[in-house]
Amino acid sequence: MPKQKTKFNSSGFINLKSISKFKPKTKKQLGILLIAVLLLASLSVVLYNQHTTNKTNTLTASSVEPTSSAQSTTNSSAQNQTSTPTNSSSTGTTQPKTSGSSGGAASTPSSSSSSDGQSGGSTPTPPSPTVTAETLGVDHTSGSASCGQSYTYNFSGTITANGPGTITYHWFATDKGDSGPLSLTFSAAGTLGVTKSLTYNGSDYGGGQSYPMTMRLESLTPNSVSKLQNFDFTSTCI
Repeated sequence: MPKQKTKFNSSGFINLKSISKFKPKTKKQLGILLIAVLLLASLSVVLYNQHTTNKTNTLTASSVEPTSSAQSTTNSSAQNQTSTPTNSSSTGTTQPKTSGSSGGAASTPSSSSSSDGQSGGSTPTPPSPTVTAETLGVDHTSGSASCGQSYTYNFSGTITANGPGTITYHWFATDKGDSGPLSLTFSAAGTLGVTKSLTYNGSDYGGGQSYPMTMRLESLTPNSVSKLQNFDFTSTCI
């Protein structure tokens, strides 16, 4: 079978009319011809799709370039328009700022308002008073109790401070321990009284003996000042 040259038309596609002139003489030649036609048809479709794609890309590229140039032109004009009012506004506001700073009118209100805010927001803390003196006494310096009985001592003292404020103090007695911190508030410089009672049971101690005791009044804050009072307790429980 003589070889047939593939012919293309003006559009670049395969010219199938030239192939139709070939007339097969056997079934084998007919089958080969059909296969060749199918292959050529597939090749034509591929070439057509490639041609269409190239044409589309060319049109897209040509349409994008004007848009980009238009956007760049728009951006440059917008920048020019934006920079112009900015410069004019800065030029217009320079003179008021300069005149305000030279006259001192702008800085003076801000300084006064900040100072007023500080003085109004913070309250000065009054100084704590200082304990200057203490006194301590007891109604009886000695007492006794038998079995099942008790004896109570009543202590009275004074604390003197040199100004208004609050101080803390405590009592400490033999066999009774610490009273814990107590507070005392002075409205002005002066002296305030404090009292404390202690009770001792005769059954808690051996009979016929006298026990020396001590009571201490002591300020804790802001400074320490103390006063002692001695007393005796006798148990007659036998």
